[in-house]
Amino acid sequence: WQRAAVPSLSNNRKKLAHMCPAISESNAPLSMTTEVAVQVAFSAAELWAAASWWSTALLRADSTLSQETVSRFRDSLLKGLQYRIAGHWYPETPVRGQGYRSLMCAETTDPLLLDAAWTAGISASAFRTLFPTPTYMWIDPGNVTYSHGRMYEKQIYPTMVIQNTLVEQAVH
Repeated sequence: WQRAAVPSLSNNRKKLAHMCPAISESNAPLSMTTEVAVQVAFSAAELWAAASWWSTALLRADSTLSQETVSRFRDSLLKGLQYRIAGHWYPETPVRGQGYRSLMCAETTDPLLLDAAWTAGISASAFRTLFPTPTYMWIDPGNVTYSHGRMYEKQIYPTMVIQNTLVEQAVH
C-alpha cells in the first residue's frame, strides 16, 4: 500500500512539514496539523535525546559500525519517533500515553528500532544480538528514561546535554 502524494501544499504546510513529515502526507486541515507540528517542536529535545542514546548504545555495542551507519540509524529512528508521538504528546499530563511512547528491545523488539536498523543496513537479528540485555526506554514530555535489565533505571533527559555532534564524537 502506498499513499498518493498530496498535491500542492500551501506555504504554511510546507514550512511545518520540515518539523513533522506527517504533515506533508496529511489531508487534514492545517489547523489540525499545526497542533501536531507544535507537539513535535516541543518534543524535539526528548526525541533527539532518545535517538542519540540508542545510536550511541549501538555504536558501543559494535564499534566497527561506520559513522554513516550510526547517523542513518539515528535519523531514521528520529523520524519514526516523530510519527509515533504525533497526537500522543501531553505536556500537561506527561504520564498520559506513556506506553505508546516507549521503546523496547527485549523478547520483542520495537518495530521503530528494527526499521531504523534496517534503514541503516543492519539486519533485525544482528540488531537484537547487539542488545542482549533487555533494554526499555520511556519518552515523556520533559523526561527520557531508560532501563537495562530489571533493576537499573537512568534518566537521560533533561540531565544529559545533547549536542548535534554526540554520535560523531563517539566515533572518533
